[in-house]
This record gives sequence, structure tokens and C-alpha cells, in this order.
Amino acid sequence: MNQQKSKLRYITGIDGLRTFAVLGVIGYHLLPNIFKGGYLGVPLFFVISGFLMTNILYHDATTTNHIRLKRFYWHRIRRLVPPLAVMLVICGAVLVWFPGQLLNNFRGITLSSLLNYNNWWQLAHGASYFDKFTQESPFTNLWSLSVEGQFYLLWPLVLGFMFYFVSKKNLWKWISLGAIASAVEMAILYQPNDLNRVYYGTDTRLFSLLIGCLLAIVINLYPKMVQRYTKKAKGVAIGITALVITFGCFFVMSDKMSSIYRGGMFLFSIVCAFLLLAVIQSPIFNRLMTNPIFHYIGTRSYEIYLWQFPVMIAFESVVKPTGSHQYINMLIELAIILLLSEISYQLVRHGMKAIRQWKDNHYKIKLNIHKRGTIASLILLLLVSSSFIYGFTSAPVGQPKAAEDLKAQLAKKEKELKKQQKEAKKPKSKEQKQKDDQEIKKAGQSDDKAALTKTQIQEAQNLKITAVGDSVLLDAAPSIMKLAPNSDIDAVVGRQLKESLPILQQKVANGTLAPNVVIALGTNGEFDQSDLDQLIKTCGKRQIFLVNTLVPRYWQDKVNQMLEKTAKKHKNVHLVDWNSIAKNNPEWFGEDGVHMGPLGSQIYANYLIKSILKVDHQ
Repeated sequence: MNQQKSKLRYITGIDGLRTFAVLGVIGYHLLPNIFKGGYLGVPLFFVISGFLMTNILYHDATTTNHIRLKRFYWHRIRRLVPPLAVMLVICGAVLVWFPGQLLNNFRGITLSSLLNYNNWWQLAHGASYFDKFTQESPFTNLWSLSVEGQFYLLWPLVLGFMFYFVSKKNLWKWISLGAIASAVEMAILYQPNDLNRVYYGTDTRLFSLLIGCLLAIVINLYPKMVQRYTKKAKGVAIGITALVITFGCFFVMSDKMSSIYRGGMFLFSIVCAFLLLAVIQSPIFNRLMTNPIFHYIGTRSYEIYLWQFPVMIAFESVVKPTGSHQYINMLIELAIILLLSEISYQLVRHGMKAIRQWKDNHYKIKLNIHKRGTIASLILLLLVSSSFIYGFTSAPVGQPKAAEDLKAQLAKKEKELKKQQKEAKKPKSKEQKQKDDQEIKKAGQSDDKAALTKTQIQEAQNLKITAVGDSVLLDAAPSIMKLAPNSDIDAVVGRQLKESLPILQQKVANGTLAPNVVIALGTNGEFDQSDLDQLIKTCGKRQIFLVNTLVPRYWQDKVNQMLEKTAKKHKNVHLVDWNSIAKNNPEWFGEDGVHMGPLGSQIYANYLIKSILKVDHQ
């Protein structure tokens, strides 16, 4: 293993790759309908980390004949822990004064993040990376840091073991086998209705890190071969091709695609490895990926990644954007993220410098209270520390009450809906019919704004409706069934519009699609016009009713505009403008402003039935 000692060079183009990775992740959260695959910035980070750590360890082992574990761990701790601690302290001090329960489970989040098991902690506590309503936390993004932290802890030991017990020529085989095993496990454990296990699991995400490790081993073991295949124009061609594929995936590879978890993310990580290979081996491509902007963002990409989610969640909890000023809000969020990232970066840099000076002065404290800013800094430090301690000690534990209540409410509605659908097929006794008629009459006249006449209540009994929707429709489904017992309602929490297409296609094939089709989707995010058009085409000449959304999220206005535009294009498509009738009546809704209380659910049902009957009379 003895080789001539050499210093590892700083590869400037890697800052460009880090820039693409962090911008992809931010784009995924701010513009998810455009950056559908922006979450793939995380595998790109993993590949880079796997390469850099293995390259450092390999270099250490071949120049000193052993891996200096203490030195390696100290460098990782010094780089990763202080910015994380700064973010957690500032968030604990500030978010405690924000509305809602943004610091829910903050003590568990802090401990699990600092000790690098946050991904497993989130899984154990039922957290979801994809839940936009009941469990959205400012610290959800910290799962990936724990995956890397566990890798940093164990990989030096594993690699050191392989150095001494495995032939160097066979290292790549064992690493490749580990990466393949991890990808296969992701494919086996993948469940379309619950992505959290494969998304958060260290074992199911390890392949991206190992692919980076594999690249480092191959470059170090076979430098001449690598150089032969990447020299001059070949390296540039590899880099540009890989960059186009990587960037293209950010726009098209939705996190809902099953192919992502059945080999897609594995192949994407391989493409990232080729992209990294071109940056390392091709001076021309490295220069293409090097500029002052990339250097600035790349050197602060860790801090930017730490701050992006807390800023977005806190900002949206206060502003409650609906999309009317989406790009202005986005620019404000980006400015806050960059500002806090720079503050964090500089605090850690100067803090580490001060610690070194303190050590050089033999741990003596020199405090000049007459120096400008010293007293102000001490006062600010005291205020932040006091607020953090208050936030840390007072943070609620467990699921937020509103989330638990909503979950129980929707579960109850789902159970009630199934019971109603089952009973609708049975003949009713005279006494039961009289009782149902009284309930229907009471429900239909629950509010003057959407009250049904006696004639409308009677006509609703004969309506044939197929309704497909998300949790908002589920919330109102039992009320709809009381008014229109011939309804076929398929409503699921978290459903996206695209997921409803197979349902409608199956009903068309079975001949069970009713003359009136209700599509109540858009609560959980944007969708493409082409997907909506495909739904309309599938329903044919039936009367189609598009229920718009009332959701305090940035996609609300865009979704509603698309629904309105589509309704105007087709004679048999009609807009049910729930947003207009409900937006000035917060008393109809629960704490999230999206899901209804008993009164809101009934008014939703009444308004939907009135809209259908109005078309039925034309």
C-alpha cells in the first residue's frame, strides 16, 4: 500500500454539482409541478459524499498504511455538527413564537438529528416526507443527514476491514454487490401507498452512497484505464450527456412513479457517478462546472439544505400562500434561505476560529466589554439561548391534536361511507325510509346559502353519480350519500389527480360509470393539463363536474384556473365553485382550513347536489 504521499486536490467542479443538487431539492418544494424530480438532488448529494469520503479514506490508507479514524471522525463532526446545531438553536428560539405547532416533537428531532438516527426516528413516529397537511414539520429534511451520518460512522470501519481481508482488485465487486442489494431491497419493500420505509431507510438508500464509493475505488485502482476513456472530447461528452440526463430527470421523474423505486433511482445514481467522473477527469468539463456563483452556493450547500425546509414551512404558516403571488413569495423565501445560510456559515467559521484562538491562549477567556458590539452580542446570545431553552422544554410531544383529530375524523367518515354504500343496496323498511327522509330533509336545509328545496331533495334521491376525489370529498361523502344514495364515491386521503384515471377507465370498461361524474381533486398539489384532459376524454359525453379547491397552499390558484379554463372548453364539463362559496366562512372548517367540520361537510354536499341538479334541468 505504500505510495508516494500526495495531497488531495480540491475539485472546483464539484461545487457546481452541489449547486445543481440543492437547487433541485429547493425547486421540488417550491415548484413541484415543474421540478417533479427535484428530490433526486439528494441521491446526487449521496453519490458525491460516497466518492469524497472513500477517496479520503483510500488516500489515507495508501499513504499512511492505516485509516486514521479519529482524524476522519473529527473532521466530519467539525464540518457537519456546528451548522446543524446553529440551525436547531435558532429555530428552537424563533419558531416557538410562530402560530401552530412547528416545534412539535422538537426534543426528539434535536436529539435524533445530532446523534444521526433521525431517519429511523421519523419512521418510528409515523412521519411522512409526502404529507402536506397533518404532519408537515420544518425538520423533515433532516432524515438525509442521518443517512449520511450513519454512513460516515460505519464506512471507514467496513472499508478498513476490506483493505486488510479483501484483495484490492476485488473491492469494486463487493461494493457493487452491496449497491445492487440495497437497490433490490428498495424494489422489494416498495409499497405505492406508503413510500416512507423505502424513502427514509438507510439500507434502501445506501446504493447511491456506495455507487460514489465504487467510483472512488475504480479511479484509484485503475487510473490509466479511467483516463483512457475520459480524456479530451470523451470526458466532455460523458459530462454533458450525464448532465442533460440528470437535469432532465429533475423535471420528469415524479416521486409517485413506481419505476423510481424499482431501479430508476439506482440508474439515476449511476448517471450521477458518470457526471462526477467527468468533473474529476476532464479539465474542460470541470471548468464548465466552475464559476463564482457555483462556488458560493456549493460551499454553502450544506447550510442551504439545512435552512430550506424550516424557512419554507415557517413562511407558509404565516403567509398561507394560495399561488396568487407565487413567484414573489418564492423569491422572498429564497432570499431568507440564503441570508440565514450565510449567517450560519459565518457564525460557524468565526466560531471555529475563536475556539482555535482560545486553545492557543491555553483556554483563557479574554473579554473586552468596551469593544463595540460585545455587550449587544452578549444580550442577543442571552435572548436566543433563553428562547431556545423555553422552546426546547415546552415543545409538545406526540402527534399534534389537530392532526390526530383529522385522522380520526377521516377514518370515521370512511367507515360511515362504506356502511352507507352497503346499506344502499338493501331494501328498506317503511320505518327506516321515514327516518331517512327526516334526516335527508334536515341535511338538505342545513344552511340558507346552500339549502335544498323539498323538490331538489326528492330529485337528488334518483341522481346517479360517480365521484372520485381526495380527503376533502371523503369528508363530505356521507352527507352526499344521504342526499343521493345512488352515488358511487371513491375518495382516498392524499390522492393526486393522475391516480384517478385508472379508476375511471375501469368503471368505463365495467359499464358502471354514472351519467354524472364528479372529479374533486387538487387538494394535494398541481397536475398537468394533459392529465385532466385525459380524464375528460375517458368520461366521454357524460356530464362532468369539476369541484375546485380551497387550500391555503401555493398551488390553489393555478389548480382552480385550470379547472375553470377546462370547464369553459367543453359543453358537458361544469365548474363547481366551492372556493367562492366557502372562502369567507372559516367557521365551516377545521384548524387546517381545508377539511370541513359537520356544517361545512353538509354545505359542500348540498352545493354539489344543487350544481348537478341545475345541469340536469337544462
